[in-house]
Parts: sequence; C-alpha cells; structure tokens
Amino acid sequence: GKPSATALKQESEKVFDSEEKILDRAASSNDLTTKEKQLRSTSDILEKRFEKGEYQAVEIEAKKHLEVVRAAFGTASPQYDRIRRVVIGSQVRQDKFSKALDLLNRDEKELDTFTMEGLKNADEDAVQNALFLSTTLCSKANLETIAGPLNEAERHARRSLELVSTLGGTFRLEKALSDMALANVLSRKGGEKEALDLARDAQKMLATISCPKRDRIYCLSMICRLEDKLGQKQQAQGDFTHLLKQVSASPELAESTIAYAYAAAFYRARGDEAGFSKLKEK
Repeated sequence: GKPSATALKQESEKVFDSEEKILDRAASSNDLTTKEKQLRSTSDILEKRFEKGEYQAVEIEAKKHLEVVRAAFGTASPQYDRIRRVVIGSQVRQDKFSKALDLLNRDEKELDTFTMEGLKNADEDAVQNALFLSTTLCSKANLETIAGPLNEAERHARRSLELVSTLGGTFRLEKALSDMALANVLSRKGGEKEALDLARDAQKMLATISCPKRDRIYCLSMICRLEDKLGQKQQAQGDFTHLLKQVSASPELAESTIAYAYAAAFYRARGDEAGFSKLKEK
C-alpha cells in the first residue's frame, strides 16, 4: 500500500540528517551522480508529502531543501524548478501569496540577465536562463491571477510564452504551462475565446509528452469551463465526460476535487444530476 504520512515524514527527516554529509562528500570527490541522486530522493519524498496535503510541514522542509538544491545546481536548473513548485504550491495552499511572490521575484532578478539577441543566437547561458525565467514568470502569472493585479498577470504570462516560444519546440511542457497561465488570466478578463484557443493548444501539447497528471486535469478542466461559458454545451459535455474519467483515476489531487465541483455544477445546471452521479461512479 501507499506509505503513511508519518512514515514519509520520518523518511524525509532521515534524509535531511544525512543530506549535508553526502553533499560534502560528493563535493570533495566531484561525485555529481551521488549528489543528484540524494537531492532527487529528497524532492521525491517532499512531493509525495505535498500530495498528501502536509502543506505547513512541507513548506518548512522544502524551503530548506530548495536552498541546498540552489547551491548545488543553481536557479536555472530543472532540479531547482521542480522543488520550487512544491514550495510555491505549499505556500499558495496556505494563502501565503506574498511569500511565494518574494521567492519568485528573487529568482526573476537572478535569471533576467540575458539579451534577446543572445537568446536568438542560441547562447547557452541565455537559453538556460530564458527557459527558467519563463517558468518563473509563468508561476508569477498564476499567483497574480489569484491575488492580483490581473494586468501584471497578463504581462508576465505573455512574456513567459514569448520566451518559451522563442526557444522552440523542445520545451513542450513549459510551452503548455505558459499557454495555460495566459488562458487562465484572459478567462478572468473576459477573453474567453482566446483563452479557449490557448487551453486547447496546451492540451494538444500535453498529449505528446509525459507530464504530471495534475497538469492534464487542470488543462481539461479549464477547457470544460470555457466551453460551458461560451455556450458550447455539447462540446463541454463530451469533455466533462473525459475529465471525470481522468479525475476518477487520481481523486487525491486538489485539481481533481476542483474538477468534480465544476462538473457537478455543469450537470446540475442541465438538470442531469443522475447523469453526473453515473459518470462519477465509473
């Protein structure tokens, strides 16, 4: 069965106790593989605990781990980007928006040091910084869509999308996430049609890659809501059917809980609560 929250916490505490020693040993022997494996193991545990809803404890431990990862690999690295999502996610779940924005603002300043000319010439450092600046701005846009201001959210989402589009087709997950961030803010500003086009683009992109289930669920949930709002009821019903199949396989995700609520409201408005119950049971 799945490990309990207590077992995961004990495991992560054990990992933290040994992490500094292993890092010191790895640094002295230049053993990057040992270092990376150890840090990845800690990130895995923290992600699992985040999924279990231990937001307060995970925030404290993930912030410490984040700085270790930053020292080892830098801000412009997938290892750092991954664990930062856990830190930001834990803070957002606790309504700590200003703390999350402070972290993203720090990273934005550190990453925004290249020129577009360098980027277009495929300068290696510029490409690396641009990619992770794009993910940073994407996260900022998502936060600002919730907490405001919406104009800043749109500006950051558009720049995120511009950067990742300039980088080309390799970074499909990042492109999809930027599409969704812009779609999200536009849907709040009355731009539902453009938002739906962006969300559908993101869905097509996600279908071609391996990605977290939460991203697929979030994207399809957004498409369903936008179709419903734009009066595309038949299309929305078909997509809600697909959405409920996805969330029934991952009921533990926060995105699944939200998707269930949207689907229930959609079927209730159509006077078809029995249809919703039948789909939910499948």
